[in-house]
Amino acid sequence: MNQGQQVNTGAAVFRKMRAVGQKLGEDEEFDRILERMKEARTGHPSIVMVGEISRGKSTLVNALLGQPGLAPVDAAETTALVVNYTPTSPEHPAGSAVLEFEYEPRFRDVPLPELASWTRVGGEKLRESEEAPKQAVVHVDSWLLPKCVIVDTPGTGGLSEAYARRAFDRAERASVLVLVTDAGGRISSHALEFLKHCADKVAQVIVVVNKIDAHRNNWRSIVEEDRAILAQAGPGLGNIPILGMSARWAEQAAAEPDPAKRQKLLEYSLINDFIQVVNRALKQADEIPAQNALRQAQSALKPHLETRLVERAALIDAAEAAKNPDAAEDAELIRAKEKREELMLTFDDSKYDWPAAIEDLRGDLQMKVSARTRHFQNVWKDKVEASWNGLTKEKALVMQNELDAALEVEMTEHIRETIFRCAGLVKWLYAEAGMAPTPELLHTFGVRKDAWRGQRHEQFERRGQKMDARMLLGSAMMGSGIARLALVGAGAAVAMPAALGVAVVMGGTTLWTGKRKQNKQAVLQVIQDRTTEMRELLERFTRQSITLIQTEAKKQFDRDLKKSVNKAKEEVVRIQKARSATVEERQARLRQLEPQITELKRLLADADRELGTRSAARG
Repeated sequence: MNQGQQVNTGAAVFRKMRAVGQKLGEDEEFDRILERMKEARTGHPSIVMVGEISRGKSTLVNALLGQPGLAPVDAAETTALVVNYTPTSPEHPAGSAVLEFEYEPRFRDVPLPELASWTRVGGEKLRESEEAPKQAVVHVDSWLLPKCVIVDTPGTGGLSEAYARRAFDRAERASVLVLVTDAGGRISSHALEFLKHCADKVAQVIVVVNKIDAHRNNWRSIVEEDRAILAQAGPGLGNIPILGMSARWAEQAAAEPDPAKRQKLLEYSLINDFIQVVNRALKQADEIPAQNALRQAQSALKPHLETRLVERAALIDAAEAAKNPDAAEDAELIRAKEKREELMLTFDDSKYDWPAAIEDLRGDLQMKVSARTRHFQNVWKDKVEASWNGLTKEKALVMQNELDAALEVEMTEHIRETIFRCAGLVKWLYAEAGMAPTPELLHTFGVRKDAWRGQRHEQFERRGQKMDARMLLGSAMMGSGIARLALVGAGAAVAMPAALGVAVVMGGTTLWTGKRKQNKQAVLQVIQDRTTEMRELLERFTRQSITLIQTEAKKQFDRDLKKSVNKAKEEVVRIQKARSATVEERQARLRQLEPQITELKRLLADADRELGTRSAARG
């Protein structure tokens, strides 16, 4: 069965499950499942390109876009920030570009010809700006990967896990990480370490061995050597696709007017093999929402099957008990009564279990916030200590951008872990009562995962308003000893915002020539401010998450537990009714139950089979 048939089969199974669920009164739950699946499939998939300098990464980007020269390819003209090449839309036609900043206005349109002056190291606009942009967006339709976002990470400083992971965290939909090496030698130790760190956080990874046009005789042996190196490097790396390619020939094909020559260049470049692998990886990643929908549909239908199985067993047992009216209560009725009593006790115990468990989680999360922020600060302090003596203006800019990317990654990772821990606690508390939380309740934790971004911008805005006068004073006196004293002196009393940190680092020739120690202190102050910001936001998110458990989750738990108690009571009543029913009534009810049980079992088995088939196809 091919992949398209699998997708259609899965959709057919889900439709049947939904139709049955609607008959059973699960209309709202299945509507929510569909809505979550649609949300997970919005936006465009992302292709994140990473690679060390001079490996041909930006040339490959240009080839995929079909726009030679759009991304800077000269080693001397490397990019200073992430550039996202995004499909066009009515609001954003081809050729429009947007820069994202930390301060308002956060998104600023720029003419496309001016973009290079912002995105290239040493660009005039970038050099003169008091605030460096975080990333750029260019609206262009890809030639070879239509409807995909192609993310070009900075070419300076080698491979950066922070840039790649931030791009994945921001991706609206399925993403693929493409590591570009070249056929001039085996994969470098730096690139190998990068893959080791990223492989467990990125589901889809492809390695491109570029420049086969320059190494026509031995590129295949390099590909095989790289494959063997990855296989030995660790579990999971051996399955990463490795492809030889000539991005230069593919880029030339985009500019070739002759269709026959263009086709030959594409064929020689082997880029079509790459496109096939990318599309296959995206399809596999895009199946995850459908699989989740099937699992959630199973969760919605299983209780109905279990209820009917219990009732059928009670009817059969009652028929046996009717033959001996003097027999003691049957085991099924005793079990149902015990279950009811146990649930009623659990309802009372939950008043004590929830607060105690929540306090334990709160303390653990607070310790993790302190440990993470302290580790973040120490790592970046060590980086400054190791490089401050040669900290040029360009290097300071790269460090500032990577610091912001690393901050965002750390924030996202901790928040993801916090959501997982909070949802895990709710699952455990439910399990103690013999229940399971609804997907909708667990979803309430996940929908808040990006709330910190807006809070961060509000925090920057508040700090920025306090610092406007100081920024103006610094600009007026920049280049003199007075400026240095004013800035450093003020830094002891007031938190330095992002833009001021960049202004100090990039500020005048005095700080960049004989004042490297002062420059180092300015960068360290930026790191201190970022760490303080991280701690404040993570602590706030922790408080909000704990409050959510204390309020919404606890209320939902109480409601669900009451429902379980009522269902247990109803189960006792059903069993008692089954015992007292006439032979004809029991037989009539069994005739109603049997087709329902058969249909529910068949649908749940079909869903299991579909999920198993998809897992086997991925494996």
